[in-house]
Amino acid sequence: MRCERQLFQCLCLIAMGFGPPAMGQNGPIVTIEGKNGNKVEVTSITPGDKFFVIEQMIYICPNVPYTFTLKPVAAEHWEVSNFSQPEPVSFTEDDGGQEKDIHSVDFVRFQDSVIENRENIPVVATVLKVDLEMQGLPEEDKPPPNEENPGATICVNNDDDDASKTQDKDQAGPIVGEDDLVAVQLSLLPSNLTKGTLKLEAATGATKIRMWEKPTKGVKPVDLPKIWNIGSETPPTTLYVEPVPKAVFRGKNG
Repeated sequence: MRCERQLFQCLCLIAMGFGPPAMGQNGPIVTIEGKNGNKVEVTSITPGDKFFVIEQMIYICPNVPYTFTLKPVAAEHWEVSNFSQPEPVSFTEDDGGQEKDIHSVDFVRFQDSVIENRENIPVVATVLKVDLEMQGLPEEDKPPPNEENPGATICVNNDDDDASKTQDKDQAGPIVGEDDLVAVQLSLLPSNLTKGTLKLEAATGATKIRMWEKPTKGVKPVDLPKIWNIGSETPPTTLYVEPVPKAVFRGKNG
């Protein structure tokens, strides 16, 4: 499963992968139980490669239309009330990190043909958001200039900020006075994920850029592709890009 965000068109792609989808498992994907023993089983989610489940919680990618199939299971002396399968649903990146309602199921219990008790069990999913930001450019669906049109332009790092008589692009670091690297902000929502991986890679043109953890470079650049294991590692919120030749970077959703 991949939930993707691309910032540098044809150059850098950040993608989040969470292993095999739950569709391959036996039995329901998720079972939601109410306080009276009633249950709602989520038996399928389509597409099957754009969601994952952690501890009975469903996580989905934005901008994808999903179809959920539910199976209500009523406890003894209870009945399912006016149930229908949910309509296809899709959420945007603005919903990232939020828990969103998919559907709900009503259960009723009768006593002498009169409703004695009622229970509603909601089905929810949390929307993932993987995002990269650079030079404050707005998303590509906003009027230009934006991440895709014309994209971010940065220059080759061929000056000599530390007066070492060597061009900065040919040095490791730290470099005193280095001020040509450009910050790239990385974010993943929700921030409390405990499993999965976050992957940063150069889809093409890997030889044209270097990524650093500090704005003054360092001893060694961040090797791409770079994978962080969520739960045991904390991905950085900012990395710094250095083009080797002249380069134009463009942003696009994956």
